[in-house]
Amino acid sequence: MKRSHWFLLQAILLCGVVGLGQAPACAQNPSGAGASAKPAPAAKAAPEQPPAPVHVYRVKYVISELAEDKVINKRAYTLLALESRRSSYRVHGLVPFQYPDHNMRYKEVEVSIDTTIRHGRNLCAELQSGIVLLSSVPADQADQAKGWAIDRSDSANLDAMVPLGKPTVIGTMDDVVTLHQFQVEVTVTLLPQDE
Repeated sequence: MKRSHWFLLQAILLCGVVGLGQAPACAQNPSGAGASAKPAPAAKAAPEQPPAPVHVYRVKYVISELAEDKVINKRAYTLLALESRRSSYRVHGLVPFQYPDHNMRYKEVEVSIDTTIRHGRNLCAELQSGIVLLSSVPADQADQAKGWAIDRSDSANLDAMVPLGKPTVIGTMDDVVTLHQFQVEVTVTLLPQDE
């Protein structure tokens, strides 16, 4: 190989190796500034807003059964509820009944409460309640000649504006099997929040 060609080949290879270390044109600063130029400062992030407070309530339901305006049965159910979220309460059991054929049978009883609460104005709370009562009535209370227990189901959907801390009757229901009446009383308490 001629000496002139040899030097030309070395020059081409040397330029290629040096060129490999350079950034492609699309990655270079379009302003023509060198690699030592400082990047533009990042925009300052907006300060984070504190989350809105979530109110927590204690909701106490008292369900009373009345006969001739006298309370013959009363049950209380208390639950904690977060604002704008549904809370549920379920109580379920089996109660034995003796029938005229002298056999013992079990009947299902249940109390089901669904509640959604929202913070209201003037120290009040907006309360939505769904209540279902499943029970059985002895024959003597239902005036049934055959002596068989009668299944009953009482339910109500109640919307009410309830003053905080004050027991309030939000609904009454007449039982369709007996002459009894159910009364629903609720007390809503706003719980203090930790700072």
